[in-house]
Amino acid sequence: MSKQLAAAALAVLILPSLLSAQSDRFTLQSRFITASQSAVFTANLPDSTLGCKVGFYLAAKKSALRSLRQKHKFFAFEAKTARSQLQASQLPAIKGARQSKRLHLRASAECSGGSRLSNFARLKISSSRGSDSLSFAEWVEELRARLLARYVALEPAFPLISFSRPIDLQPFSDGSNRLLIAEQAGRLWAIINDSQVSQRELVLDISSKLVFVDEQGLLAVALDPDFSSNGAFYLNYTRASDGATVIARYTLSSFSPPAADPSSEQILLTVEQPFANHNGGSLTFGPDGYLYIALGDGGSAGDPLGHAQNGLSLLGKILRIDVSSSASGTYQIPQDNPFAGNPSSFRPEIFALGFRNPWRISFDSVSGRLWAADVGQSALEEVDIVRSGKNYGWNVLEGSSCYQSASCRRKGTVLPVAEYGHSVGQSITGGYVYRGESIPALDGSYLYGDFITGRIFAFKKGGRAIELMNTDINISSFGQDHNKELFLLSYGDGEVYKFVQEGLN
Repeated sequence: MSKQLAAAALAVLILPSLLSAQSDRFTLQSRFITASQSAVFTANLPDSTLGCKVGFYLAAKKSALRSLRQKHKFFAFEAKTARSQLQASQLPAIKGARQSKRLHLRASAECSGGSRLSNFARLKISSSRGSDSLSFAEWVEELRARLLARYVALEPAFPLISFSRPIDLQPFSDGSNRLLIAEQAGRLWAIINDSQVSQRELVLDISSKLVFVDEQGLLAVALDPDFSSNGAFYLNYTRASDGATVIARYTLSSFSPPAADPSSEQILLTVEQPFANHNGGSLTFGPDGYLYIALGDGGSAGDPLGHAQNGLSLLGKILRIDVSSSASGTYQIPQDNPFAGNPSSFRPEIFALGFRNPWRISFDSVSGRLWAADVGQSALEEVDIVRSGKNYGWNVLEGSSCYQSASCRRKGTVLPVAEYGHSVGQSITGGYVYRGESIPALDGSYLYGDFITGRIFAFKKGGRAIELMNTDINISSFGQDHNKELFLLSYGDGEVYKFVQEGLN
């Protein structure tokens, strides 16, 4: 890696008369430390901005930063000290002809009353012909990645309570600021979304209905789009008598405190499971109001019964059904389901096929894309963007590679948007595209992790996966609250963690 020199340019803005005290000078500096190959950004804030919201914006052209567009915002914080600094170390060189590249930075302080202060700086970087160097666009993304990994952290969300084998977390949509947390053994708990909460309320216990061992048990919960008025929610569990997958609807008998009667169960769908593993288990409602169900291939190893590529089996699929008029315990097939008109070759419930063991699916609340994390067999864990009628390859492919074969037929399959090998992790846990406000650097990034190794990643469509952190947590699931802030469930110790932005040095 070649050593590069960079010069810093400093601009000073005389503040508006609204904040015109002599000490009110807002300066922004950028510099490059050759010895550690580090980019350093320093904002010196006037006293009048303490308590204001400060955002950092980054772009290749200064003109792009004048409008303070969200896509350029990579960090934000509440100003508590007069000096705030961001640093990214061990950055690679920039390839190309020996000419300077300029990276433009803007910091903007937004204060109460609508006043705003801002300033610009730029980082001048010389390019290199080194074989290990990056293009300028790649270098900017690498800088963003390093900053992201350094300043995003986990903290206990509810340090006064814990759970036993937590498996799912969903927000109540009734305005109560509650979260619904499912335990694999069959219990559902409600808690107030407050870091000082010390009590939990039992909503439902179906432990007598299910088998709880290894990959079996209560696996997912989804609240009805009209939950605030009808109190309906849906569970995915494995039945005690035979291990079959059951999709059932329950209804609250009381909203405060939240409680549901086990006898309110209406079974909508039952899927026989030939083995005890690879049940999948995710449930989520799409922006179209339909219920999406992720099912594994039925188990053993390698899909020996060929379920994932069999259109007449529901296993190894993501299903899409209409439960809006299922008062009698039935469901309807959406007319635009991709195989609704081909009953001789495909079950009409199928939305997409070719999955091994999808462990968590979720919709991006902005783009509407459906994301899935599919657990691999012996080599690769994968992330997919799921589209109607598409085939995601298992068991012809594992990730982007042929499964147990030097060559295979890839035509007609969709490859993962991200994947990692088993030297990194062995059991992927899918999460959500972050759309909260607390960590601007994560906006639009899909967060996911690994159950075995505890690594956590962020991936943005069109970019690359970034390892945010390496933890010792058995990550059973992610969750989000009403404000789209993200949580993580620890299967081993029962803790719930929240993603936060660390303070600046």
